[in-house]
Amino acid sequence: MKTSTRIVIVTGPTGVGKSTLRVQFEEELKALSAQDCANNPEVIAYGSCSVKAPGPTAFSWKDTYLQMLRSLQHPFAESDFTSRSIRKIDDGHPPLKTISPEAAHRLSNDRLFRILQRTIDHRRPKALIFDEAHHLLRVSSSQSLVNQLEHLKYIADETKTLHVLFGTYELIRLMDLSSALIRRREVVHFPRYIYAANDPLNSLEPFAKVVAIFAADLDPMCKVGLLTEVAYLYQGCVGCIGVLRDWLFRAYTAAKATDGGLITKEILEQTILAASDRLELIEVIEGGEHYFQQRSKCEKRYLVKLGFLAPDPNDSETTADPKKAATRPFTRKPHNDPVGFEQLNLKNHAA
Repeated sequence: MKTSTRIVIVTGPTGVGKSTLRVQFEEELKALSAQDCANNPEVIAYGSCSVKAPGPTAFSWKDTYLQMLRSLQHPFAESDFTSRSIRKIDDGHPPLKTISPEAAHRLSNDRLFRILQRTIDHRRPKALIFDEAHHLLRVSSSQSLVNQLEHLKYIADETKTLHVLFGTYELIRLMDLSSALIRRREVVHFPRYIYAANDPLNSLEPFAKVVAIFAADLDPMCKVGLLTEVAYLYQGCVGCIGVLRDWLFRAYTAAKATDGGLITKEILEQTILAASDRLELIEVIEGGEHYFQQRSKCEKRYLVKLGFLAPDPNDSETTADPKKAATRPFTRKPHNDPVGFEQLNLKNHAA
């Protein structure tokens, strides 16, 4: 039986390691497709692209389509892919037609999508991967955002291929705006390392193991022991390994410019992100973490609405007045439009 899940959303804070996870996922897809690729050289394990942030102009799917076509090795006339054999697969699909990059840029978005759809049928990827997918949300209006969701659902349905979106907590805005998307998507939360004040040693242990990996490479270049500074390093990167990596690289670069050429505690202090920047990071992270905490508490409210549990009068969440409940964003309130007999009578009087 085929599953209806066509979209997987992998989200977490910036610098948490999503890009590393994506690379590992791509390697897994290659391993899963190894036999298919060996049997048919036209098959490709996956397609991928990095969603381009819109500049001064509005967001366009054209760049995303072109990136995906290149990753699927569509035969562009002036590319290296023309040396690849392009033959008809014995499944009823015609061979891919060569197209020049200039001609591709002149095509409409709809035409490019149809070419992409045929290329997917031809290459048979197991998944399409969208990195920096939160850029899909950089649109000018709420209606444009809804249109993005509908188009994403449409692409997944039409291509019948798994879509995997990697992005920051901005992707949370995608998750609950469309009921049609809800049943087609699965959410994977990739959190940071969490520090617990009531159990500091045990909570920092997983983070310390990662610091040990960095220390194995950097200790010969350090005058300070990184493993003795685990708590300080955590404070400087808010528990995100990518932020830590960038910080250590800045420290390494700064140390090379000194006489000793070694990373010292002073250099770490000089190259750490400003407190205002770290505060901004942690506040954004807390917003995303709060969302997932609330999601985990919804089971009881759901069962009450379904009728399997009686509302608890002492629980404000299950006894909240539905008339005062917040509506979904961009949903028109019913009382804004007069309906029924009252509206019919008004029309009769007007007549």
